[in-house]
Formats: sequence, structure tokens, C-alpha cells
Amino acid sequence: MDGVNPLQLGGSMMKTYFARQLMQPEWMSDIPQDLGSSWLVMPRPEGKRCLVISTGNYTYARSRTGALLLRFPSKLPGGGPGTSGGESCYCVLDCILQEQEQRIQHQHHQQQQQRVGMDADMAPAGESTPSQPQQHSANGSSSSSSSGGCTFFIQDVLAWRGYSLVDCCAEFRLFWLASKLQEEDGVYLRHVEGHYSQGGGCTPLALLWKDAGCSRYLLDTDGDGVVPEFQQLVLAYQGPPTDGVATADEPPVVLGRLPQEFVQQMGPKLLRPGRLLRFSIRAGGLLFNADGSPAGADLAYEGPANQRRGRADVYTKGQKTSADYYFDSYSHFGIHEEMLKDQVRTRSYMRSILDNKFMFKDKIVLDIGCGTGILSLFAAKAGAAHVYGIECSSIAEQAREIVADNGYSSQVTIIQGKVEEVELPVQQVDIIISEWMGYFLLYESMLDTVIYARDKWLVPGGLVLPDQCTLSLCAIEDGQYRMDKIDFWDNVYGFNMRCIKELAMAEPLVDSVEHNQVCSNSCVLKSFDITQMSKEDATFSAPFTLTAQRNDYVHALVGFFDTRFQGLHKPVSFSTGPEARTTHWKQTVFYLEDTLTVCEGETISGVLSCKPNASNPRDLDISLEYHFEGKHCEAHRTQEYRMR
Repeated sequence: MDGVNPLQLGGSMMKTYFARQLMQPEWMSDIPQDLGSSWLVMPRPEGKRCLVISTGNYTYARSRTGALLLRFPSKLPGGGPGTSGGESCYCVLDCILQEQEQRIQHQHHQQQQQRVGMDADMAPAGESTPSQPQQHSANGSSSSSSSGGCTFFIQDVLAWRGYSLVDCCAEFRLFWLASKLQEEDGVYLRHVEGHYSQGGGCTPLALLWKDAGCSRYLLDTDGDGVVPEFQQLVLAYQGPPTDGVATADEPPVVLGRLPQEFVQQMGPKLLRPGRLLRFSIRAGGLLFNADGSPAGADLAYEGPANQRRGRADVYTKGQKTSADYYFDSYSHFGIHEEMLKDQVRTRSYMRSILDNKFMFKDKIVLDIGCGTGILSLFAAKAGAAHVYGIECSSIAEQAREIVADNGYSSQVTIIQGKVEEVELPVQQVDIIISEWMGYFLLYESMLDTVIYARDKWLVPGGLVLPDQCTLSLCAIEDGQYRMDKIDFWDNVYGFNMRCIKELAMAEPLVDSVEHNQVCSNSCVLKSFDITQMSKEDATFSAPFTLTAQRNDYVHALVGFFDTRFQGLHKPVSFSTGPEARTTHWKQTVFYLEDTLTVCEGETISGVLSCKPNASNPRDLDISLEYHFEGKHCEAHRTQEYRMR
């Protein structure tokens, strides 16, 4: 980094050095005001956070949930045969566990690392060398596996030889660790006065950015960690005569000019050249010239930025759209684990393919948003001549490995990129398969991408799977949850916080609804024929009428969808409704401002309108108009919601 060896810097200079590394806007948006004086800045190796405990002649590594990760002998006090101390001699260390696979991925770093931890010769697979007598990493093999070793990078010391250090300040605990750490995969910031609270389960006050499990691009947050409605940029004021505000690129990219009235109002003391100002990018987004170069942006002034960050954002930050964040969220394996374990979803796709093998035999298949490649593998297993899986996120790398590990490399090709930007090696495909559905069917869905691919590559009369979807609505009783999560804001320790209640009401809840909460029939709002529809059909207004099936109270309306693979010899379908088996899509709950007292046979009528959000088409703007005239009450209202 910058050609400087931070290990040769003094304590305060080292803090300043690492702090400057964080001024890169792609790393973070909000920087602590006291970063230069009250925070220790240290590397954060890639791996699992865990506690390492040595006691009773064994050493244990446990996850934050208490699950046992490893059990092995070590030379920590109390950690193995022959170590000093009795039952009262124990150590507790806050560590990052880097397993063998991760170490292999970073072999090119390891010649340069000076790692901090336990004794290097504490386990059979030690890595210490005569030239590194004080290397502080721990290498041990799992009791459940004899293949290879693991490395523990110590981040903090909670107890040593039975003496608790949890009440000591961070600098006392870490001074001998921090000087030996070097940048690798991320950064810890730990407050100087932060300490462990006994009995409270708290860790030191710490901030963590750029972990391997995090998104590569970080969304802006305010001081409370809440993501604002609009992406923000920090720009530098260029001064007169242009009064432009520009990025930190070379050369700077001017994205706007301050009005003369604003410049005069601020005055030269508050608005000198180089002053950093924070702007939000409004619905107009970034503006471009005919040659593709930036021409400006739809900016709104939010206030002065933290001047200690030293520089403005670069232009690439403004280019990161919500679609980038969407695709990047799918690079982490956790979301794919959730979808694969959704048996309703995955088995429905599997049955639609494997129960209709003759329809896939010798066909060219396109899998849109292939993720781990599971649908591509089903199609290959069914006898497809070739399957092309397109995946925008970096999980495509693992998908290629999965395909190779299962012996389908000659039959399945994984292409990384956006469907709208890639080119296939073939002119046409016979079948398109995709799991494109989102919450409320259309939220963050890939429906427009499937339609684009259908129009570009699908042969006349080809299959799109699934090919039919319906979006439906019903009414539920949900008084307890509404009281806990919505009405709570009416009186918070005697204070009126209804402004937050308005925010909670405007954001639909994605959750599982118990079937016994449903108190009306279901009404189909909209049917989608994926083989024929256009992307404009995802914008609609649909009337509905719901009939109460018992005397009850209606607190919310619930949206769900049904999916059908209809154009097959043996059709398959599944539902995400409250009466069906739970899926990862759950249901979408729209809480009503009115509590409706309904009697059996009474009806609630209205219109639900849905359209993609103007600034982020993967978000949804939903308007719900409802009317009710019953024996005990009546209500006529229109509510606006946004799924984001």
C-alpha cells in the first residue's frame, strides 16, 4: 500500500497511515469523527470469527454461537499435555480461524505476512521457520479431520493464565499484537476505550469493513446505520470562477456546479476550494454525453462532509447502481444455501425437468441466473445436448467448479455477466429455465431479463420454464404482531414516535403467515404468461374483492404467488400461499391503517397498483386502495407502500 511499510512507523503514525487507507470511498462511506485519535486500526484476516479456549490440557475453538469448531492440543497455558498450570490456568483468545482452503487461496501472500497469535510450534503442522522465531500463528488439525492444518489469527486477548483482561483498555491488550499486523484482506477499527463487559455478552466497540463475506460495494448509511433513500457522494468544491463540485479522479470529473446564491450564502470561510461536500444522487441519476463521458448528475446538497477523510469520492462510486448491489449479494454462498434448502422450490424445478426428460433430450438449454448451477445440472442430467448458464455474480466461479466436480464440463458452460451484455456461442436455444421470482413475485425479480432472453434467443415454439404465474391477495388477522411492531411507536416510554410508525407501515413485511390467520377467500390479482408477456405487463392495476369467511378482525392484506410449469408433458406447480408449505419467498404483508371488524360474508373491495420504482426498477411502488362497509365499521382509504 503506497510503497510504505507500516511496521516501520511509530504508533500514532501507524494509526494515521492505516486511517488514510480507509479514505478510499469504495471502502466506506461514514467515518468516525474521532478516527485519528480514538481508534486502533488493524488488519482483519479472512476467516471465521471464533473464541479459542485452552483448559484441561486441551484447546478448543468455538464459534460465536458456541458451536465447537476444533479441538486440539496446543502449547498455550493449560492447552495441552506438559503445559504449565492446573485447572485454574486457562486462556481465552478472540481469533479469526483461517482453514486450509483459505490458506491455499492466499499462498502468494504468506511469504510476506507477519502474523500474530499463539506459539507457532503448538500443533503438528507448524509453519514456523528459524527466520521467524516469534511468528504468532497457531496451526492445528481438526479432531474430526486429519487433512491439513488451520491458522488462528489472534485479534484480542480476554484471559491469560487464568487472569481476566476483559476490563483492561484495548491498548493494553493489543499493543504487542498491533505492531506486528500487516494489511491482508480487511481492516478492524477498535476503539481505544472499548472493553469487554462481563455478563453483558458485549464485545469491544469495533467496526469491521471489507470482510470476505461482505459486499464489495458498501451502501451508504447514516449515523444510526440506516440506509438512506438515495446513494450519496462526497465531492470537492473547486472554487471560483466555475464553482464546480468534482470527484477525486485524475483528472477530476465535475458532476455539478453550485448556484451563485448558495456560494454567497455559505461565504468564503465555509466554502473554500477543496472543501468536501456531501450530495445525494436523485432520481435523475448520472448524466452522460453522447460519447459516454460523464456530463453531470442529479445532485441534492445534504451538508458538509467529514473533512478529515481527506479526499472526495471517485467517479466509480457513483456508477455503482442498486443493480450492482443486487448482483453482489448473490455472490455469497449463504443466499444459495437458503434457496437450495427450499425443497418446494428446488424439487419443483427438479421434477419439471427430470419427469419430462424426453423434452430436454438433445436440446440447447439456457439457464438464466444460474447461481450454483443446480438447474443446469438437472437439465444436463435429463439429456440436454448443451446447457448455457448465465450468472452475473461471482458465485459463477464456484458454479464452474461444481459443474467440473460432477463431470458435466463438456455439457454445461457457465458464463459470467449480465444477460443483456453477454453473447452466447449459439444463435438460438430450445428451452429457457430460470428461477426469476422475487418476493411478491416481482420484487428484485429477473422477469425483464427472462423476457429479454426469450425475445433474443428462444426458437419459435420453444419452452420457457416456468411459464405461468399468478399473484393473489387475501386478508388476515394479525393483531399481536401489529401491536408489537407497528402500534409500538404510538407510545415509547411516554413519547410519541408516530413518525417511525409511518415508515413501518409503508414498508411491506416479508414473513410467514400461519394458515389459521387467514380470514377471507383468496383473489387473483394478475396472471402472467411468461411465453407471451412484455416487461410493461409488470406494471398493473388490478381490482380485488375479498369475502370474510368468519367473524374476525382484518389487520392486513397478504400477497403471494403460484407458479406453474404448464407447457410440459407432466406439468408441475407450487404455491407460496399461507395454506401451502413454507418457502423462502414466504408471504408479503401489507398492514392497513384501519382495523376492520368483519362479519362472515362481508366484503372488502379495492384496487392494488404495482410498478417498478423509477430510480431502482428492482424495487416496487405499490398503491393499495380499499373500501369496506360492514355492520360494525367502515373504511375508505388509499395507502402507499414501497418494497426495497
